[in-house]
Amino acid sequence: MVAIVNQSKRLGYILAYNERKLKQEVAELIYSANYPKDTEKLSRSDKLMRLVNQAALNERTRVNGLHITLNFDPSDRLNADQFKGIAEDYMNRIGFGRQPYLVYRHFDSAHPHIHIVTTNIQADGKRISLYNLAANQSRLAAWNITREYELTIPATKIKALNEDRPVRPPKMEYGQIGIRIGIADVLEFVMRLYKFSSLEQLNALLKPYNVLAIGGSKESRLYKNRGLIYRVIDNNGKNKGDAVKASDLPIKATLKTLEPLFAANKEVRQKYEPRVRNAVELAFLKNPGLSMNELVQGLKNDQILLVIGKENKGVQPDLIYVDHFSKSVFSGRELGNEYTATGIQERLNQTQTQNQNSELSLAMSVMKYEQKAEDMTQKHRHKH
Repeated sequence: MVAIVNQSKRLGYILAYNERKLKQEVAELIYSANYPKDTEKLSRSDKLMRLVNQAALNERTRVNGLHITLNFDPSDRLNADQFKGIAEDYMNRIGFGRQPYLVYRHFDSAHPHIHIVTTNIQADGKRISLYNLAANQSRLAAWNITREYELTIPATKIKALNEDRPVRPPKMEYGQIGIRIGIADVLEFVMRLYKFSSLEQLNALLKPYNVLAIGGSKESRLYKNRGLIYRVIDNNGKNKGDAVKASDLPIKATLKTLEPLFAANKEVRQKYEPRVRNAVELAFLKNPGLSMNELVQGLKNDQILLVIGKENKGVQPDLIYVDHFSKSVFSGRELGNEYTATGIQERLNQTQTQNQNSELSLAMSVMKYEQKAEDMTQKHRHKH
């Protein structure tokens, strides 16, 4: 068993995330501890207010929420009662056994896992220290439970988690689902799977889900304050509803979080650059008279989406290559000058000119042949 402990300032968002999964029918609430009602009788308000009211007993503690996932290897075939027993055991071992908490079983990943939502504020208003909780109490509890329940060893499970593929989130449609939770679902999906190195590349991944990340222009206050907002857009790219601050989302997708990720992704995805370049070269090789639409379709057949980047004043937008096979995203400039918008257009013009010249040469040859044939016919008529 692998336990992942996340602290939060927003109990409502943690609960909303799990309740959204419940509504999507990819999760179920299997247990509630220290609640006045039976689990099956709890309304959404009941679930939230029990946690919020207890957290309110200590107004000085800002980080008062805990979102824990207990992850298991696919070979650990556990039923709801076993998950419930393990959750109870784990919470007792880390010192949260008397706290109100909810246990959700999720079905949206290849490996079995449960989510636990709770608060670290006790009934007397005192807080349970979260310092080194993950490294000490949680790690020891997970290891002992793994041995005592004869679960698969952690190393195997970590490998399974790394290979896991979450369920693809739905396309955002304003008014149908909560904006913050919907945007967070999309971000969680693309940040977990894809390797990108800029906001522009991130937006190439977000746009198909009708989501956009905005850092602002260099003259804007948003840019100068290193802020980041997210918006829901419609199929035509128009904004829908209010913008959401990155810091208000139940997932860390602020510039402070993203920039180290950009740097790390550059190195990780480097080995996939030749694949994208080769796909472009092969497309030109297969069709000497290539058009832009044919290039887009040819790359699509190789699981590469070609996207035109954001337009900047006086600067031609770059091309973004989204390789769905390797889950890597590159700009044309990163691949080389011949793969930028300018470079690709020059190559397209060149191949089309060559093709037109070939067609012209053929046409002239045909015309010369037809003229020669006509001359011979006329000559033959004069003889007779």
